[in-house]
Amino acid sequence: MAGHRRTRSAAPGAAAVPPVPARAEGQSGPTQRAGRRDRRREHFARRYAQAATPAARLEAAHDYLRGAAARRQPNPARAGQLLDDLARQLLAAGDQLLTWQARERTNPTGRKDI
Repeated sequence: MAGHRRTRSAAPGAAAVPPVPARAEGQSGPTQRAGRRDRRREHFARRYAQAATPAARLEAAHDYLRGAAARRQPNPARAGQLLDDLARQLLAAGDQLLTWQARERTNPTGRKDI
């Protein structure tokens, strides 16, 4: 049933289940667990915190974004524009990383004449 909350009846002599605190004015009623958006964000935050390298953090962020983009959007044109803008920024960042890499000497000890 939608919105139905299960409750456990307390065993004789056991403490009763504590009531859920009421929410502030203007907020919806009590809930038992975080919403889907909050759970996904928390999962991403854990993965991001556990990542040891910048590449691993980027991978976690990419997976989070890909999961969000795969779901139906209320305004597909706006979501598409956001993703296109992000793709252009990622391409620019990749170009910059490759430029830095090309400027780096491949042999740090230098050339030795024989």
